[in-house]
Amino acid sequence: MLDLYISSGLACHRVNWVVYYDDNTRGTQSTVRTPEDALIQLRNIRKVYRAGKIETTALDDVTLSIHEGEFAGIMGPSGCGKSTLLNIVAMLNSPSAGLYLLGGIDVGQTRAAAA
Repeated sequence: MLDLYISSGLACHRVNWVVYYDDNTRGTQSTVRTPEDALIQLRNIRKVYRAGKIETTALDDVTLSIHEGEFAGIMGPSGCGKSTLLNIVAMLNSPSAGLYLLGGIDVGQTRAAAA
């Protein structure tokens, strides 16, 4: 289990990520997995919502790597940024700052070019 800390406003919440590995790798030679070869890479993701002069920070400096064959779950208290993070991963929302790579492709650059 990985511990991920998401800063939401003035509070910092501990969010538990549970990563399960595919059982199909049993009996094969294991390889070292690095963040650079992950299927999903989030680097220093930040999401700020603005309403007039009010800013609400939903995610602050979130870095995460999920490799092919891994299953990840997210748990945490209400308001800690779980849905915001999943909306960014699903490309339903864009981060305010940071890098999101999906299969090595910068999704932020791809979305900007499509607009």
